[in-house]
Amino acid sequence: MSKLYFIPFLILFSVHGQQDSQEYSYWRQKTDEFYRIHNDSTMHYAKKMQETATSSCQYVDGVMFEANAIYFSRDCEASKQLCKNILGKLDKIQDEKCYLRLKSHVLGRLMYIEKCLGNYTKALEYIEMNKKLLKATKEPPSKRSAISVLYQSALIYKELGRYQEAITTLHNILLDDATSLLSNLSIPSIYMALGDLYIKNYEVSQQQTDLDSAEIYYEKHFEQAKDLKGQEAYTKQLNFINKGVIAQHKGNTKEALSYFKRAKKIPLIEIRHFTDQKIDFLIAETFDKLKKPDSVIYYGNQFLKKNEKYARNDQLKLECYTLLANAHHQLQELQKAYNFSALALIENSKLDTLKSKGLDKLNFLALKQIQEENELLLLEQKKSFWFQHKIIVAVGLILLLIVIGRFCCTEISKKKKKKEKELLAGKTRIKETEVVNLKEEVSPPQTMQLNIKKEIVEKVIEGLTKLEKEKAFLRDDFNLNYIAKELGSNTSYVSKIINHHTEKTVKEYINNLRIQYIMKALREEPRLRKHSLDAIAKDVGYSNASSFSKIFKKNVGVCPSHYIRELKEVV
Repeated sequence: MSKLYFIPFLILFSVHGQQDSQEYSYWRQKTDEFYRIHNDSTMHYAKKMQETATSSCQYVDGVMFEANAIYFSRDCEASKQLCKNILGKLDKIQDEKCYLRLKSHVLGRLMYIEKCLGNYTKALEYIEMNKKLLKATKEPPSKRSAISVLYQSALIYKELGRYQEAITTLHNILLDDATSLLSNLSIPSIYMALGDLYIKNYEVSQQQTDLDSAEIYYEKHFEQAKDLKGQEAYTKQLNFINKGVIAQHKGNTKEALSYFKRAKKIPLIEIRHFTDQKIDFLIAETFDKLKKPDSVIYYGNQFLKKNEKYARNDQLKLECYTLLANAHHQLQELQKAYNFSALALIENSKLDTLKSKGLDKLNFLALKQIQEENELLLLEQKKSFWFQHKIIVAVGLILLLIVIGRFCCTEISKKKKKKEKELLAGKTRIKETEVVNLKEEVSPPQTMQLNIKKEIVEKVIEGLTKLEKEKAFLRDDFNLNYIAKELGSNTSYVSKIINHHTEKTVKEYINNLRIQYIMKALREEPRLRKHSLDAIAKDVGYSNASSFSKIFKKNVGVCPSHYIRELKEVV
């Protein structure tokens, strides 16, 4: 009877366990649905998997999905920490098949993480650890994992400049009958990697067959991936990028630029930070070939801003510094060119240290070329600086000669006067006194200096600064009377202080503020260029286009319509 008493509880426990298992299966299905499509959703459902897991294997599976989602969000350090935690929990898993699958998965993810962080030696270590692990079993999941390890090896070979070795490895994977074990995402990824490798090989070999092969595999990638659920927009974006890269290498620069701009316009469910950065870099690189340094600077800085927030590719950052150095050099902005050249050399030295980490076969030809280019640029800039210094020295010598000449003339004149004085007696003293008095009269009058209390000057300057920050100068009634009233001062004081501190009249000061403001706005806001001159004039406080154009041309040297036309041509 006592045994029968426990039967309802056993039935209840059994039913509860089944419900948990069903609930886990549901969250696992949702995780698979959003995996590599939307990272936040993947992380949410992965945590639900952990909450409803009924075994250690299920729980660790959920944590692994979370680590993957964090990696795809490009927080490589956080993903690395979670993967290390997973390795510590694997010993609790009793199911050997699950243990091997998850350990192989986490070692693979750690390889990608170290690759992301630029630690290629460590990435190779994880690949070797995975190979040793897979020798322990011959089950089908192990075969699938073995293919994944080969793919990972090919990616590292690519980073090491061993392009032909990587190409051979990927071709061997495609020839293997076990490719049917791979996911729908894996085969397109292999095609994409082959396309990238043939491009890299072409840049070294300059063989047309490599470029043709790259085009073929990029097209295969698009055909395989275009219908994958949740990947449609991203696949389309990659297709435009790939077409642009091919066009660029064929010498069709304007066609390449068109493809890159089309890729940039495609909206994605979730931004792929590396691809987003790469597009800006490719556009900057294309504008460099088109000799448009202003556009190179704009898109190059866009890349650097994004790369600073989501650091992803040091090689591209190095190349971007070089592009920006050259662009500023073309514009004769030598200090900026010098700064970016110095940054490029620092970044180059970081990448060069990979040699000391055991990567002797790394192809450093490109890095050496970049280093040589930047060193030449720095040398050229130093020569330019020296040339400028020589001009300054020459001008200084001329001025010194003029001063010495005037000094000598003055001394001769003084000696002459002294002789005259010696000839004259009492009258000379009177004349000397008269000369002194005359000099005192012609000295600068005291009114040329500011005879205003220091507290008042500081208050007015502080008030002017505040009005500038508030952009009060855009008002049509912004004049001397308005300024004096706002600052609680009188027009005489305000006028004198502006004259003294800006070396401009009040009108010149106001016009300068307005023109500088509208020039910056036109550069940064393309939509503003479509407005009429009359509308733009009123936006900055002028009553009509005629007076605005006249003042703009006086300050800038060209009329506003010409300035706007030049801006449109830049980008």
